[in-house]
Amino acid sequence: MTGDWRLPNRNELTSLLDLGTFNPALPALNPFQGFIASLYWSSTTIATNTEFAWGVNLDNGFVVGSDVKTNGFNFVTAVRGGS
Repeated sequence: MTGDWRLPNRNELTSLLDLGTFNPALPALNPFQGFIASLYWSSTTIATNTEFAWGVNLDNGFVVGSDVKTNGFNFVTAVRGGS
């Protein structure tokens, strides 16, 4: 199926992190290629301001209340399956 790709939620993105590393904060020998050590959007909306979404900084592993959802300056990655 081609329609089962989606933006990962905040918990899924943080599950990739290795907080003992940085630039990027991913485990050694991880299978991910091409990740830039920068802020990635999650699909998780910030409850106190629904115009904003959570982001995960793959440079240092910080989870941040990101910019407005219409800001096109952050990176995205896709996951497959589930909801």
